[in-house]
Amino acid sequence: MLGLAHGPYIGASTCGKSQVPALSATHASLVASPFFDGPSDGVLLLDCPSPQGPSSEAFKRLMKIQKILPIAMACLFFAAGVHAQEPAKATLNPQQVTDLFIKTLVHTDAAAMKALNEYQRPARAEAGNSGDFIDIEQMQETDRIYADHLAPKFLANMKLTVEEQKALLPDTVALLQSVRDAQKRTVCKTGEAKPQTEGVREGVVSILVPFACKAVNPAEKITTMMRRSAAEKWAGVEKYRTEVAQLTAAYQNAPLTQDFNGDFILQRFSKSTVWQNTFPRESLDISQALY
Repeated sequence: MLGLAHGPYIGASTCGKSQVPALSATHASLVASPFFDGPSDGVLLLDCPSPQGPSSEAFKRLMKIQKILPIAMACLFFAAGVHAQEPAKATLNPQQVTDLFIKTLVHTDAAAMKALNEYQRPARAEAGNSGDFIDIEQMQETDRIYADHLAPKFLANMKLTVEEQKALLPDTVALLQSVRDAQKRTVCKTGEAKPQTEGVREGVVSILVPFACKAVNPAEKITTMMRRSAAEKWAGVEKYRTEVAQLTAAYQNAPLTQDFNGDFILQRFSKSTVWQNTFPRESLDISQALY
C-alpha cells in the first residue's frame, strides 16, 4: 500500500465510507487513498443498484461502481509536507494549480501530473518527505485497466447468469471504455478565486476557485439504462448486447453540451506559497456528469 501523510487542511473533508474491490497482486498497491476513508485491504464490495428496480438510493450506489478505479487513482497522490514553510519559488497562481488538478483527475494528463510534482517538490523536501506527490506511472496504469477491471463487477450486479455475464464482458468493457474516453473530452475553464473563511483555522488561507466544464451529454446514461432494464424486465444476452452497443455509441458521439460546474478548494499556510488540495475528488468528481 502506498503511504499518505494527510495535511491539516480545514474544509477539505474526507469521502463517505465505502470499500474497494479486490485487486490483483499487481494492482493491490493502487488502493490506499487520501480520498478514501474506508477499508483499503482489498475487500470486495460492489454497491450498485439492483436490477430489481430503481430506488432512492440507486443512483448513489451506482456512483460507487465507477468510483472504484478513480478511488484507486486517487491513492497515488501523496499529500505534500505542510508543517514547514515553503522556501522555494512557487510561481503558479490558484487558477493554474486548479487547472493542473483538473487535467490530472479528468484527463490523466502526464504533463499536468509532472507539473504538480515539480510544484510540490520543494515544500515536500523541506518537510522531509521523499517521493513525488503523484506516482505518474501507477496513475497511468490505473487508467489503463479501468474498463477491464470494472466490467466484471458491473455485470455481477445485473440480472444475468454467470455464462451470460461472460458473453457480455467484451461489450461491457467497450461501454466503460467509451465512458472513460468521453470523460477525457471534457473541457474546463477556471475563474477568479474567492476567499473562504468559514471553518478555516488561524494560519491557514483557504480559497475557492470556480470551474466551468462542458462534458459529454448522451441521450441516455448508464444509470438510466439500468433503471430501464429493470422496468422493462430485460432478459437474455442479445437484448443487453443491443442496448449496451447503442449506449457505447451514444457516449462516443455525444456532444459537449452538459454543464459541469463547481468550486475547487485550495489551501495553504499563511507563510507558504504552495496551494494544495489533499482531497481533490471531493471538489471535482466528474462522474456526476458521466453516469
